[in-house]
Amino acid sequence: MTYFGKKFLSPGGKTVLIQHILQSQPLHIFVALMPYASIIKNIEMHFSNFFWGNKDGKKKKFVIGLLGKTSYMIYICLSLSTKRWWRIGTEKYLWAEFLKAKYCQRRNPMSKVATLTDSSSWRELLSVRDKVEKTYLLETQLIRKMLPLGQDWDLDSLNPTIPRNVVNIVENIHIGD
Repeated sequence: MTYFGKKFLSPGGKTVLIQHILQSQPLHIFVALMPYASIIKNIEMHFSNFFWGNKDGKKKKFVIGLLGKTSYMIYICLSLSTKRWWRIGTEKYLWAEFLKAKYCQRRNPMSKVATLTDSSSWRELLSVRDKVEKTYLLETQLIRKMLPLGQDWDLDSLNPTIPRNVVNIVENIHIGD
């Protein structure tokens, strides 16, 4: 910390650098792995103290979890885990290659079953895989159901799932000869 490039940092510069590193740690934790529920609860407590604070020496009341009873931090972690799983299957990068080499030497990651010897982050990725693939299959079936078989769109299938203004746009798209 005393030497940065070829310049010495002032005490204020050191403070800014340390604060930046400490503030970015929670984000890196969420990107790298799914934290335990107690850690998420602790982070949410600190967020709520920051946003709602105290009034007359007492903590203000606040709603835990903005989306019903489920914590909003859980949604953030799940979305980042989904992105990690997607990157393992679609992109070539060092971490994906490492995970494939460690856990999937002889089989496709899609057919891998979690074992007790697997790391918690790999088991968590496999649970996300199951959710992602289930959603993907359902959406694929829905799309196949709505695709036109002949010369016309299946508007009856489109109406309940897509907003009316989008259905009107689709209706005006000409398919076929």
